[in-house]
Amino acid sequence: MGLLNFFFKAKYLADDRNKYYTARYVNVSRDYYHRNLEGEKSPNITLKDQYLNVIYNSNKDNKWSFGPSVEFYQSLNPTTNPDNKIEFNIQKYRLEYRTYIGRYLMLNPKSGLSYFHYIAPIDHRERNFDFHILADYSNSGYGVRLAYDYGPMVNTGLYQYALDAGNNGIIVSPYIIKPYLKGRLGVTLFANYTYRFDMENGSLNINPKIETYLFKNWYFVTGGTYNFTQQQYREQQISNSSYYVEFSIKKKWGNIDTYITKREVVRFKVQAFKDENSNGIKDKYEQGVPHIKIRIKLTNVADQKIIESFPYDFTLLTNEKGIVTFNDIPVGFYDILINQLSELKEYFFVSKSAERIEMLKASTYYIPFQKAEKIIGQVVVKRRKFTKASEQHVDVLNIKVTAYNKQGDSYSAFTNKEGKFVIFTPGNNTYYLRIENVFGKTFKILKNDIPVVLTDSTSDAVVFNVVELNRQIRPKRAKPAVPDSLKKSIQKIKVLPGDMYAKTGEKGVEKDAVPDFEIRTIPEVEQTMVPGKFYVVVGEVSSKKQALKYKKVMVEQGINAYVGITNKAKLFYVFTNHYQTRAEAKAEVTLMKKVGLKDIWVVDYKE
Repeated sequence: MGLLNFFFKAKYLADDRNKYYTARYVNVSRDYYHRNLEGEKSPNITLKDQYLNVIYNSNKDNKWSFGPSVEFYQSLNPTTNPDNKIEFNIQKYRLEYRTYIGRYLMLNPKSGLSYFHYIAPIDHRERNFDFHILADYSNSGYGVRLAYDYGPMVNTGLYQYALDAGNNGIIVSPYIIKPYLKGRLGVTLFANYTYRFDMENGSLNINPKIETYLFKNWYFVTGGTYNFTQQQYREQQISNSSYYVEFSIKKKWGNIDTYITKREVVRFKVQAFKDENSNGIKDKYEQGVPHIKIRIKLTNVADQKIIESFPYDFTLLTNEKGIVTFNDIPVGFYDILINQLSELKEYFFVSKSAERIEMLKASTYYIPFQKAEKIIGQVVVKRRKFTKASEQHVDVLNIKVTAYNKQGDSYSAFTNKEGKFVIFTPGNNTYYLRIENVFGKTFKILKNDIPVVLTDSTSDAVVFNVVELNRQIRPKRAKPAVPDSLKKSIQKIKVLPGDMYAKTGEKGVEKDAVPDFEIRTIPEVEQTMVPGKFYVVVGEVSSKKQALKYKKVMVEQGINAYVGITNKAKLFYVFTNHYQTRAEAKAEVTLMKKVGLKDIWVVDYKE
């Protein structure tokens, strides 16, 4: 019997270490023969298979790969005539895709064309479409594998029978690899159900195995196999089954605590560095980033007992050079999580998701921290006119300013007592800056979500303008009173020029003189406060000039107001009316508040 296997794999790294190309070539051949019951040797059977693929791989956000493949298969089988052989030639051209969804699910679809050439006494050729998909879910020692094949079987495998050249079947394979009772009981179970739609053939294989610890590294092992096959053949159903059970005693020698051999573990070094030129490559002049927390977690490995016996989940801090080293860790798939303990301000680790890599040999993994760009700005608040001097200042300290982009990244900073802020963000992107309205309903942000385009240079300052809204006062519309015909009203009498005599011998009234009985219907702007009255006050100021200005504002908004002069020095009131009782004054306060005047109260004036 002759057997030759040749395997070659090449890898090409691009500028981004998370993206690379691989090429694989496999050559497998087998040459063997059979002997009959009389010991006579039959002619040789030859099987040859060559497989080549070129794959693009990406580990940026989640691990996936895609690319073309080609395979050539040939088999030579003897016939009853020693001089003749049956020859099968199969050519397969496919596109392959493999991806990992989350931590536990793997998908591997592939599809293409297959060319089948059968040479016997009759030459037969055909071309077929083929499709294959493999899904594997594994979590905590439990898993299931699902496969569907339409067309020739999987790549890089030698076909033992020509019937495998045409296949339409599904395979379901649940499995358990789990230790119990703190490792004293190990359970392994593989089940496999296969159904061929083209042959109407179904088979079930169950292979359980239980390993129990006895004492001093002695183990009792029991296992077996159960097989059931059923096929529809010429209008009748044929089925058969078989099983066997075996028992054994096993002794483990050596140091059990280090059952992983040196060939199954690797050294893994991680380097965090300041990527000054943003090319993702560690240059000689670029310094490391210290005190970065690096966590690695083993998620998938060929021998599931490694994960179950000891969880490989380690966290270390980088040294002053930004380096951390993990020694003697099993080969397999790892998640790498990066967390900076302190704010670096000028440098960012751009990727926020866990990196997933496959460790097969000792290697160094580089983590670039991109140099940040700086966004500067200020929050400016403007009060409305006629605001008291004591109320002009608005606190602008510790206002949160957030810069976000369309990729879902966000960066924040807080303002100082002058309202100024500085935000550090990765460059070469467009960010939108926003603040929340923490000043109240009477203030308005004129423009929010301000766009900032960051390039290699520092952007212009961003200014948030916040203004205070003018008070909206809605005075109640007064209706003219219906005159009372029975009530006498005071009227103004206009005196015409000339001499008037009430009695003969009395002196006449002078021309242009104003009679003493004329009544003024318009009250004075300034009034002396009367003790014992209840005044409805809208302002209290320290100078007459301020009081007159305040009164003018009220009149412009449709409210009659007066300046009340008190006997106290530097105290003036601006009021709308006065009453004999407090209840009457409160009624007017309630009315004024309904129309929008909030700063109003009742003063019981006393000297």
